Amino acid sequence: MATKFTKPVLREVTVQDARGRGGQAVVTLHSWGVTLRGKGTHRKLNITWAEMAQGMCLGSLNVIPPRFMQNRLGWLLELQRQETANG
Repeated sequence: MATKFTKPVLREVTVQDARGRGGQAVVTLHSWGVTLRGKGTHRKLNITWAEMAQGMCLGSLNVIPPRFMQNRLGWLLELQRQETANG
């Protein structure tokens, strides 16, 4: 039997962008969909369950700079790589 979904669930994961560069991200499952956020940043992608079912996954494209349209995870991880290089 499944458990009722009453509050968001957060998990930290390691992801790779389209160029093979990895970094940490936080995945949050909500009742309305999924949020993927680069760890330590405010950048995030929101994907509703309806978008996921349709295969669209384009809900947050209006906040992503055009140079990252083909590499959305790269956009989430960019600041993390910069901080690592500087620190």
